[in-house]
Amino acid sequence: MEREKYFILEGISSVLYVLISQGAIFTGLAVMFKLDELMLGVAASFPLIAQVLQIVTPYLIEKFGNRKLLTNVFNLSGRVLWASFIIVSLSLGWHRSSQFILAFAISQLLTSMAANIWLSWIRDLIPQEKRGRTFGRRNLYTSLTTLLVFYGYSELVDNFKKNGYLLVTISGLIGSILSFHYMKKLKDIPIKRVGALAAVTKVIQDRNFMKLSIFFMFWNFAITFTSPFFTYHLIKNLHVSFRFIGICTVISSLIAMVFYRAFGNLSDEIGHKSIAEFGISFASITPALWLFMNTKTYHYLLLVDAMITGVGWSAINLSMVTLPMEVAQGIQSAYFSVYTTFGGIGGLVGSLLGGVIGKMLSAYHWQYFGMDFYGLQLIFVVGSILRANSLIFLDRVRVRKHVPFRRYFFNSLTVVIRRIPFRLHEHVYTFRRTFLRRGSKRGPSR
Repeated sequence: MEREKYFILEGISSVLYVLISQGAIFTGLAVMFKLDELMLGVAASFPLIAQVLQIVTPYLIEKFGNRKLLTNVFNLSGRVLWASFIIVSLSLGWHRSSQFILAFAISQLLTSMAANIWLSWIRDLIPQEKRGRTFGRRNLYTSLTTLLVFYGYSELVDNFKKNGYLLVTISGLIGSILSFHYMKKLKDIPIKRVGALAAVTKVIQDRNFMKLSIFFMFWNFAITFTSPFFTYHLIKNLHVSFRFIGICTVISSLIAMVFYRAFGNLSDEIGHKSIAEFGISFASITPALWLFMNTKTYHYLLLVDAMITGVGWSAINLSMVTLPMEVAQGIQSAYFSVYTTFGGIGGLVGSLLGGVIGKMLSAYHWQYFGMDFYGLQLIFVVGSILRANSLIFLDRVRVRKHVPFRRYFFNSLTVVIRRIPFRLHEHVYTFRRTFLRRGSKRGPSR
């Protein structure tokens, strides 16, 4: 299908930019611009502040109507602004944290506005019965791209330092232009004009969707409470090379590639909520591992983290997009605005609170059994507990299709186990029948 091809190519192109606006590359840039734990938490809050402001996107869609145009304008302007700032700053030798924060804030406001409109548009573009498979394929290819591109980025940064960051950012800018090119080829879907205020009011009165929004708010709080500090701990405290971080990212992406396709097909069969429950259960394990992440253990603990992350986050990345599409009942832009606004509130509180606590804990450092421990690592244990508790909120959401992953797994296992004796019996029966037939043709033995 033509639109699916361009949908996937747009996602692949976007990876080139996304890797410079989040994750290890962004953290490396933040350290270069001299951001501490508190400022890193503040920087992490900007995408969430922008999400809170997305409550106005139904009004923009209602006014302009063309979701494709709005998505492209907001997306391209935000991405070009951020990439251009980094390119100019590194070329001129500017390393001012205040300018870094301001440019990132404006960029995130624009791209987050685009994300909500994009969700509404793509929800209407892709039929419900094909969403799991389509997003599964898209995520599979974007994971492969992430695997290759991030490893290349990490080599550039390790070998060329400032010039490496400059080359990486130029690549991100090129990716943004390609993403814009492929996005233009997707068809816009007309919307019904019913009044933005009335649509948002209807969403707030939808108790089931509000339960999903509250879950998303708590989940974002749990994630952003710790997310800025994983790579920061590796770079700042443990001085881990980008090359090794890149290797672990490659492993995680390879695993995710396998599971994206599997979860995409499975979600259409057992429901997107079931996939989310499985992913969250897996992702809740990893932060606790980081309590023991030090110079003596990171070589193998990072590999364990990469494997768990590849499985868990492939399920989460898929289901967090498809779940609101399934639960929403009416005007999709209004539903997604409320959903992302609640997520933004939770993430904003989480990132700011995490930044304050991270700054307080960063002063502590001790040794135990010859191993170094940092105060910042205590925040990871709390993050693990918070992630697990988000399942309480998800359990309250009603969906059209929900087969608990545990039940599905054990039912499938039972069927397989039952088939084994049957097939053994079947093979024995076939062997005996064949042997007797051959024996009768040979005649009596001598």
